Amino acid sequence: HKGGEVLSRSQLLLHKKEDEIWSTDILKEQKGSNGKTFLKCEARSYSGRFTCWWLTAFGTDVKFSVKGSRGSSDPSGVTCGEAERVSGDNQEYKYSVECQEDSACPTAEESLPIEVVVDAIHKFKYENYTSSFYIRDIIKPDPPKNLQLKPSVNSQQVEVSWEYPDTWS
Repeated sequence: HKGGEVLSRSQLLLHKKEDEIWSTDILKEQKGSNGKTFLKCEARSYSGRFTCWWLTAFGTDVKFSVKGSRGSSDPSGVTCGEAERVSGDNQEYKYSVECQEDSACPTAEESLPIEVVVDAIHKFKYENYTSSFYIRDIIKPDPPKNLQLKPSVNSQQVEVSWEYPDTWS
């Protein structure tokens, strides 16, 4: 404190550990998955772009930062944007983030998984959550566009036509 001017500021955050297990109170566990899952991720193609989302009961006083990498040994290689609240009622809020692998090659075999780490702060409590996956395991491609079925006259056959969605290119 020099002449009424603040020179620096520190914020102390608590990261709770009970019985050798770190607390997981900020994010909500998501149903329908094996083990404890707090983060879910999907990709619409092999372009290296993917979206991750999570749920929390806290609508205010909550902050998230997201880091991504290809393999835990190289802390670079994946760029994630800012987490955004995409929906919410008074009991549950959904946050989402878009990430892009920096040097993605759609035809290359993946030898190392992508690792996404979400740092979560609620008031003075800190927690972190990790998800590790291969793009090939989170692919949920868009459906084809302009799907048409045309029955053949005097036949039990059907002609099917469609167009590729933009995300398939």
